[in-house]
Amino acid sequence: MVESLVTFRPPVGGFFLIILSCLWTITFHCDCLLILCIYVEQCSFVEHRNYKIVYRRYASLFFLVGVDNEENELAILEFIHLLVETMDRHFGNVCELDVMFHLEKAHFMLEEMVMNGCIVETSKANILSPIQLMDKAS
Repeated sequence: MVESLVTFRPPVGGFFLIILSCLWTITFHCDCLLILCIYVEQCSFVEHRNYKIVYRRYASLFFLVGVDNEENELAILEFIHLLVETMDRHFGNVCELDVMFHLEKAHFMLEEMVMNGCIVETSKANILSPIQLMDKAS
């Protein structure tokens, strides 16, 4: 099974995260565009110039993170795994519909975990406590 990744230059000093469903096609227009076809069973890292794309597939969702070359790929894979575990704890077996219909909660989780391109929070309880408080208030 061949999947397509579209990579482009991430913001300086940070990384970007894209969550894709394997059913959707997303095209980016950018001055640095590279389309790569890779097999899912191969490596989870793609390098281009001085950037890397680290990705992981969970069921029907692809999680892609773009980083600088100096970043540790295994640490980013752990970050993706932590994000999926956090979403699983909140939504219960996260799928693309959870992300689509509760996009603000997914963004809030990312904002709790990442600040200025650096991972600042790794505790699932600390990440989810503000979201649970907002759910109780509404």
